[in-house]
Amino acid sequence: MNDSSKIKIYSNVPNHTLLRLQCLNIYCWNINFTKGGIILNLNSKDINKIKKYYKIRILELNFSSRVKLFLKKNYINISIFSLAFLLYIFFSNLIIDVKIISNNEEIRKIISDSLEKHHISHLSLKKDYEYLSKVKEDILTKYKDKIEWLEIEPHGLTYVVKVTEKIMRDDEESTPYCHIIAAKEGIITKITNSQGEVLKSENSHVNKGDIIISGIIKAGEEDKGYTCAQGKVYAEVWYTVSVSIPLYEEEKIYTGKTRYNLKYTNGNTDYTIFKSRLKYHDDQDYKLISLLSHDLSLVKEKEYIIKENKLSEEEALVKANLLISEKINLKLTEEEKILYKKVLKKNVNDSTIDIEAFVVAEEIIGEEITYTIPLERVE
Repeated sequence: MNDSSKIKIYSNVPNHTLLRLQCLNIYCWNINFTKGGIILNLNSKDINKIKKYYKIRILELNFSSRVKLFLKKNYINISIFSLAFLLYIFFSNLIIDVKIISNNEEIRKIISDSLEKHHISHLSLKKDYEYLSKVKEDILTKYKDKIEWLEIEPHGLTYVVKVTEKIMRDDEESTPYCHIIAAKEGIITKITNSQGEVLKSENSHVNKGDIIISGIIKAGEEDKGYTCAQGKVYAEVWYTVSVSIPLYEEEKIYTGKTRYNLKYTNGNTDYTIFKSRLKYHDDQDYKLISLLSHDLSLVKEKEYIIKENKLSEEEALVKANLLISEKINLKLTEEEKILYKKVLKKNVNDSTIDIEAFVVAEEIIGEEITYTIPLERVE
């Protein structure tokens, strides 16, 4: 039976004792007579009835009875710990001050009033990341003509609010005149959407800084107009890339062995309750309790071992080729691409293969640079 316990009843007349148990409507089983008494199983709820008449010793208790007994013996300590834990959670989630960093008194007043409307003020409870993000978005939207940037950062029991005031600039300060120059050396492959005077043609070699599309429109040697040059300039650009590929790869193999642990989370910090008995393991969390920013989770640890596999030279070259492409693609946009790759040097060691490769990519190299109209041309 699920709610059964095993006890020993001390008695010099065991048969008489069994008769009394029958009279008390106490059902027993697995009865064994021993020196000085009887060992038997019974329903846990009947133990207190027997204690009124006999001295007993509890040999085995079911789980629920053990829990009840533990709680009864330790209820004072448990109560103190629970109260301390709740107080800790409360005070660790309390904000005692809000500091707004700005030299502008008007901006500080705007931020302070806005935060209070969102219940962020002295002696308020901490808010989660999503709520703070929504508050920042609301303030920036409402005061977009006054505030350029805003950040709310928790520091212990204080919120530090950093704010940048928007500075309005006069449009007349900026000049509308510009050239398109080469940002790097290359061979031009195409020029699209141009405005201004194109000075370089396809297949032309350009050095960094050369003007490709001029904002000065000429007729012969005479300047006839001034504009801001526009256009996309594509060119072949060359790179030498070096990569090193390990000849040994680690493979993760799961053993099928699992262990369980408990994890306490306070904000972004995790604490594992028990030391893991597994050397390598992946963890899967199951949240048990969540209170404010404090969580208690059951962790399932899945053991794995690390196996080393040696790559062939061909496999290492394939990986090197992919790594070279990844390195170059990090520099490229969606409109740019790799045109050509060639291995220049290959060096095989005991543990690595070292590759040096020549790569040609098509990139947008046009860069805008402003210029001013010569004073003699200004009317």
